[in-house]
Amino acid sequence: LTGTADHEETFDIAAEHGHQEFSMIELGSAFLTRALGHAPDSLVRAFVDTYLAEWNKGVHYPSGVRELLQRLARGFTLAVVTNTHDRSLVHTHLERMEVFDLFELVVTSVEHGKRKPAPEIFRHTLQALGASSAACVYVGDSYEADYRGARATGMPALLIDPLSQAPIPGNARLGSIFELEARLQSIGAFHL
Repeated sequence: LTGTADHEETFDIAAEHGHQEFSMIELGSAFLTRALGHAPDSLVRAFVDTYLAEWNKGVHYPSGVRELLQRLARGFTLAVVTNTHDRSLVHTHLERMEVFDLFELVVTSVEHGKRKPAPEIFRHTLQALGASSAACVYVGDSYEADYRGARATGMPALLIDPLSQAPIPGNARLGSIFELEARLQSIGAFHL
């Protein structure tokens, strides 16, 4: 599958300019068309399913995340805003972690059409939640897509940046997701 990475990079570069998201089906179709000269729908779906199954083998859920999210859900409305090329990927992982029901809303870039850091995906989420940007705290692990994207729409943001590589204020940095609860308590945003 050497060419798959090349195709994905080409799609990613094109998507960066307008923040338009692409699907795994589009990527798989382009790859198979180039490799075989044609790409029947059934073959594309089988190829994508196999690719995602292999990719998922490397996914592990940190112990304690479910309990953390359960505690947070008692004091906050939780939502997911994520860049993904396959809607079911995110939903399936949330269900496997037994946390899907803790989220009021799950917004995926492939369904929305725009990927983070595009302000449209953040605004869509805020509108769907009936929330103002100032009333939310966005937590992510990508400086450009998450931190800068959320900040550009007026949301306070925290960045999981254990190696302190991003140029952000120290009080916006988390060493891990497990620091979130204490950080929210320290800024008065969470009461147990």
